[in-house]
Amino acid sequence: MQQAAVRRQELSLPEAGLAPGIYFWLPEIQYHADPALGSSDIRAIRKDIDRWWRGSRFNANEAERALYQRDSKALIIGKAMHTLVLEGRDKFETFYVRRPDDPPGSNATDKAQLTKSAKRDLLAGQHLLHADDWELCARTADLIERHPDLATALVGGLNEVSVFWRRNDGVMCKARFDRLKPNGVGDIKSIENQYDRSLDAACVNAFLTLRYDMQAEHYLEARSQMRLLTARNAINVVTPDGIMHPETCGSVGSRTAHQLALDCANTDYHIRGDDGVEWFHGDRPGYAYQLIFIQKSVPGVYSFFLTPENAYLSDARQDIEIAIGSYIDMLRTVGPGNAPLPQWRVRELAYEEAPAWWQYRR
Repeated sequence: MQQAAVRRQELSLPEAGLAPGIYFWLPEIQYHADPALGSSDIRAIRKDIDRWWRGSRFNANEAERALYQRDSKALIIGKAMHTLVLEGRDKFETFYVRRPDDPPGSNATDKAQLTKSAKRDLLAGQHLLHADDWELCARTADLIERHPDLATALVGGLNEVSVFWRRNDGVMCKARFDRLKPNGVGDIKSIENQYDRSLDAACVNAFLTLRYDMQAEHYLEARSQMRLLTARNAINVVTPDGIMHPETCGSVGSRTAHQLALDCANTDYHIRGDDGVEWFHGDRPGYAYQLIFIQKSVPGVYSFFLTPENAYLSDARQDIEIAIGSYIDMLRTVGPGNAPLPQWRVRELAYEEAPAWWQYRR
């Protein structure tokens, strides 16, 4: 404990958030407010640490921070699909309302007035979906239910399970699984497919372009931490009375959560120990990270999975370490409350840096 405190002081780490552990039913707002680094943080840092910082919780300028956190229509539809597929129709209809159809002969003013009236009737936390978007969500959920490989992929386990752990360098990390089962972590992704590619090609392109390989490696690292956290009895459920251990809480749901954590610990595949060394369990069934892509423009789903030894994840691990290295450098030089120093220097542009399309134009 004393050694961890020294590391935090050396790095000027932000105020401590949640302790390392497995958390069931942690509110989403509390998860996102915690200063631990999540997958989105790490991917954004790797791309542009200055841009990441300006939109992060560490930037005290609320107006500037808001510029990077606007909810677009596409994001709302993606969340709606996520809710329906993972949490069912009842939960979906609690948070999303179908906009009434326009009466025959409606003009633009009539349609705008209908939308305004429907929005006025929304309850707190609800979103209005156009009829086309509502039907898109419903048809997509039906595609998943009817697919022979996906029908049971999201059955069993629990949703939105959060894992927090401390790295050897003192940096706290976090991950939030869309669906956790002993043999797999399920994650829902929505894509636009604006270039009208075949769906499988569009999903692979999104996987690489948006660096979901880094998310997969980060989530599998979180999954590997569950054995150590379970052994340390760091299993928590969030109740109206606060954060409690499942055995103390005593509810049926808490017992289910506790058993799931134990089952995950007993279906371990690999783990990175305190000394940073990986070791594998060849005599136990493994687990995988499964992505389920949902097409937003036209109903369509596509899925694949990655196991911990997948070659994509080796590259992802290198980029994760580079990103966290940049984060540590920032903490050591300016601390979390100040924008990072520029990482670039003025230089002559080399011809070899031209993008491929420029090289092929000749």
